[in-house]
Amino acid sequence: MAQRQRAAVLALAAGLSLPRWAQAQDTTRADETFHAGRELMKDGKLAEACPKFEESQRADPASGTLLALAYCQELSGLLASTLPRNSTAVP
Repeated sequence: MAQRQRAAVLALAAGLSLPRWAQAQDTTRADETFHAGRELMKDGKLAEACPKFEESQRADPASGTLLALAYCQELSGLLASTLPRNSTAVP
């Protein structure tokens, strides 16, 4: 009986820690793609930078990422795409 209880507790603990682990992976991936987007923007590679900001936003939504994406699209001449994002990022 004690072994079953231990197994149940271990299974429960593993199940509860899984969402935090997955969330940490999303945040790490979002940070990496955001920084890659910034570097691409610095190099003037806007066509490559904007999708990086979009990917970062999908992985871990943040208002700063939305503003970076909007700025990237504005520099790319995609002003119409920028307006909805700006209104979402800044209430």
